[in-house]
Amino acid sequence: MPTSLGYSYNERDPIAQMTDGAATHMFGYNAMDQITSLNEIAHPGLGGATHAFSYDDLQRLTSEAHTNQPPQSFTYDQVGNRTNAPNGSTPSYTANNRLMSYNGMSFTYDLNGNRESQTSAVGTNVYSYDNENRLINVLLPDSTMIQYKYDALGRRVERSRNGGASWERYSYDRANVIKDTRSDGVTVEYGNGLWADDKLWQKTNTSSAQFFTVDHLGSTRALTDENGATINSWSYEGFGKDVANSSIRFGYAGREGDVETGLMYYRARFYDPVIGRFLSEDPVGLIGGINFYSYVSNDPLNSLDPSGLGEIDTHYYLTYYLVKKHPCFSEVDAKTIANADQGVDEDPATMPGFKNPYANEHYHALHSFSHTKYLKDLWSNMNQAGSRDIALSRFGVYLHYLQDTYNHSGFVNSWVGHGLLGHLPDKSASRPEKSLQSAFAVWDALNKFARERGFCGANMTQDMLLRIKIFIKIPGGNGWQENALSGIDSKGVNGVLDALMNGIMNGFYKTDPSYLYRKREILDIRPR
Repeated sequence: MPTSLGYSYNERDPIAQMTDGAATHMFGYNAMDQITSLNEIAHPGLGGATHAFSYDDLQRLTSEAHTNQPPQSFTYDQVGNRTNAPNGSTPSYTANNRLMSYNGMSFTYDLNGNRESQTSAVGTNVYSYDNENRLINVLLPDSTMIQYKYDALGRRVERSRNGGASWERYSYDRANVIKDTRSDGVTVEYGNGLWADDKLWQKTNTSSAQFFTVDHLGSTRALTDENGATINSWSYEGFGKDVANSSIRFGYAGREGDVETGLMYYRARFYDPVIGRFLSEDPVGLIGGINFYSYVSNDPLNSLDPSGLGEIDTHYYLTYYLVKKHPCFSEVDAKTIANADQGVDEDPATMPGFKNPYANEHYHALHSFSHTKYLKDLWSNMNQAGSRDIALSRFGVYLHYLQDTYNHSGFVNSWVGHGLLGHLPDKSASRPEKSLQSAFAVWDALNKFARERGFCGANMTQDMLLRIKIFIKIPGGNGWQENALSGIDSKGVNGVLDALMNGIMNGFYKTDPSYLYRKREILDIRPR
C-alpha cells in the first residue's frame, strides 16, 4: 500500500519537514519565510541531497548550491530580467522586456509578444499561435512538428506529432487531467487531490498503480509502487528544469512537461524552465505587473503560478488567515478552503473573463441580479457533499462568490465582467471599506458553517482586526494606490474609466514585487 504523507511545522507555520514514510524533506528559512536550505533524505537506494539558496532584497532567488548538481547564480535588473547567463554572457532585452539573447541562444517575437523562434547551436525552433495567443505548433530543428489543440474552456486536450502520426488526448475534471489516451492504445488514469496540480496516483491499462511523492511545491520527486518501493525519481533546478532531462508527465510544481520541446504547459501559456520565463505575455496585461514574462517574481522555491496568471492576495491569503485563526477549523482545513477559493480563478471552467457570462455570473457575482439565490445555491451544493473534505472545498467556492459580492460591486455586465481592469477589483486596497466588509462576511460564514455542524463559534480578536486592516491597505503589486476604485460606487462606469486612466498614468510603472511579502508578513503566514 502507498505510504501516508505527513507534515511538521515550525513556530511561524512554514513547513519544517515533509515525509511520506520513505522520503523526508527538511527545510530551513530566512526571516521572510523563504527556503534557504533543503535536506532530502531520499528513498532507499537513491541517496540523499542537500541544497542551499540565497535571495536579494527583493526576495528574488540569487544562488542555489547542491550536492548532486552544479551551482547556479542569478542577477536581475529593476524589473526582474536576468542580467547574467551560465556561459558568462550578458542577456539582452527590448524595452518591453522581450528576451533577445541568452546563453548562446537568440529569440524573435511576433507582433503580440509571443516567442516566434529560438536559435541555438543545434538549430532553430519555430513557434506558432492561434488568434488567442495559445501555442499550437512547435517545429523542431529535426523537422519534427509538435501540435496542440484546446477545448472551448482553453484547456489543452491534444498533443500530436507530425500531423497526427502519434498523439495523446487529455480528459479533465475541471482544471485537472484525469485520463490520457494515446494513439498506441495505452491509457493512463490519474487520481487527484482537492486542489489543482495535486496528483496522487497514476495507473495505465497495462500496469499497476504508481503513487506520487511530491515536495512543498507539488513537484514530483518520485514514483513508488504499492509497496512503497521507488520506481523512479527526479531533481530540479531552482526554476524548474529537470536535471536529468528525463520524461515526466507531471513534474516541476505539478505542471505538465514536454521533453521534446523542453517547455511546460501552465494553462494560460507555456513556460521555459531553462531561462525561467514564459514564452508569451501575461494575458491579464499590465494588471499582472510591468514584466509580462516573469515567473513568480523570480521566487520559484516559495511561490506558485498554476494558471500562468497569478493574483492571490485576497482569495487565498486573507481567506487562509481567517480560517486558520478560527478555532473551529484546522491548519489543513485552512489550506483546503483557501485553495478552493483561489481555485475558482484558476480553473478554466470557472475563471472569469470576457464573453464568459456563466462563470462571471455564477462564480464571480458579476451581474445585476440579487445575490441571494446564487449564495443559497452554492451553500446547498456544499451541504450535499459526500464528505467533509468535499464540503470544505465547496465552502471555498461559496466564499469566493461571497467575497466577490463586495470586490465586484458596481460591475453588473456578465459578458464584460470587470474587463480591462483585470485583477484590480480583487486587490484589497482598491476599495478598503469593501475589503473589510468582505472579511467580516467571511468570518460570519465560518461561524455559520461550524455551528450548523455542531462545532463552535468565535469572535474576531482585536489583533486579527488590526492585522486585517493593515493587510487591506497595502497596495497591489503594480502600483495601484489605496481607494483606486472608490469612485465606482458613486460614478458607475465613469468611475471605472477614471480608475483605468489613473492606473495607466500613475500605476503601471511602479511595480513593487515585494508587496505580497509585506502582506504575508502582516498576517504572519508563509507563501502558498
